[in-house]
Amino acid sequence: MTTSIGLKARVGLFPGQGGYRQGALAKERKAGEPVVREVFGAIDEISLQRRGTAVSPIIFAAEPPTLATLGAEDHDTLQLAILGVSVAHHRLLAGDQPDLLLGHSLGEISALVCGGAWSIEDGASIVCDRNDVLRTHAPRYHGMIALACPAQRAEHLVSLISDDDLVLAVDNSPGQCVLSGPVKLLDAVHDIAGKLGLKATRVHTAYGFHNPALATAGRHFGGKVAGYSRHPLSTPVFSPILGRRYHDNDDLAALLGAHLTNTVHLGAALAGLWAEGVREFVEVGEGGILANLVRTTYPFAVAVSAAECWGQKVREAEPAPVPPSIATPEVVPVVTPLPPVERVTTSELRSVSRPEVVVSIQELFANALEYPVEVLGEEAELEAELGVDSIRKADLLIAVRRKFNIGAPPTEYQSSDYDSIGKIADFVLDRVGSR
Repeated sequence: MTTSIGLKARVGLFPGQGGYRQGALAKERKAGEPVVREVFGAIDEISLQRRGTAVSPIIFAAEPPTLATLGAEDHDTLQLAILGVSVAHHRLLAGDQPDLLLGHSLGEISALVCGGAWSIEDGASIVCDRNDVLRTHAPRYHGMIALACPAQRAEHLVSLISDDDLVLAVDNSPGQCVLSGPVKLLDAVHDIAGKLGLKATRVHTAYGFHNPALATAGRHFGGKVAGYSRHPLSTPVFSPILGRRYHDNDDLAALLGAHLTNTVHLGAALAGLWAEGVREFVEVGEGGILANLVRTTYPFAVAVSAAECWGQKVREAEPAPVPPSIATPEVVPVVTPLPPVERVTTSELRSVSRPEVVVSIQELFANALEYPVEVLGEEAELEAELGVDSIRKADLLIAVRRKFNIGAPPTEYQSSDYDSIGKIADFVLDRVGSR
């Protein structure tokens, strides 16, 4: 799986079905942000032409609908909103856009628009075509369910049910995959998963995507897309369904039609990028699902949201506010950042022993987690025994890397390799010794 980009490249991740959050970009639109108004103005125009309903009055209402509500009641608005939010975030990055774009399911349309294949207007119209075709040709009472397990285990579960309509639709990571099929079969999956102690979550969607049952819908959708002129890509776009970058001579219509039936291999795509040395990812959308996936699977990666990037630029450009003469009490959410890390010098690293590394990591974790050092035994499992969630664990591993001045782990590693302080200490000593 090759991407042919440099080691310093940053990859933009475009979310699919879960890439909507209530109130997304509402503050920016209310403040008159030109990019948000321009993007959603274009989408509203297409939506009015195609559906007789604009998107903005719905998602920018005083009390906008939730993802669950749109997924159940207004699939068309949901899909157009996801497209608009991603395109707006990409444009707000203004000069700091990613070097390679990767779309997840529906997010491939957003990525292709931002990569230059189509205008925002054509992208919105293509999303409308997709919804029209699904409404007419998709089987009824189908859906999707996410499982917190590797794809191989999910496929064993599928074999227990033994029905060809139930398939692996998405392989996101060693810790998450998605099945697609009739609702009655998903109910059976949910029951079996519960008995096995396996977390199962219904996906907010009206259709069972990435399933052979959508073959007819896919052919009709491809025929619709064939009517649009496409342009050469100005930024490369990688497809985790195809397992490669798009080429300018690709038949996008046929490929997008086939996407409705083919499996999304996000985990393999990320593994290929990681093997090439890519370490920076930015989620171009809302929700943080893909960024969290990257951080969980690759704790040493830098994975942030687009809003963190362009929002930081805005904050840096704004003058410091003048404090009021009388302070107004307000409730401020408490954020617990990691404490500053005191780096180990190069000379100290040459003679550092394993017990010293273990003690240093224990003290770092105790300070960050506000735990007594005594409970942080080197064999204690961080997540299972100490209750350290995957995101906090990723932050701690980055702090360890900084403290000992070491680079990223080998490409074949899994995050589960570093589930205790002792294993992290061994990793540090191995990396220091390999210099």
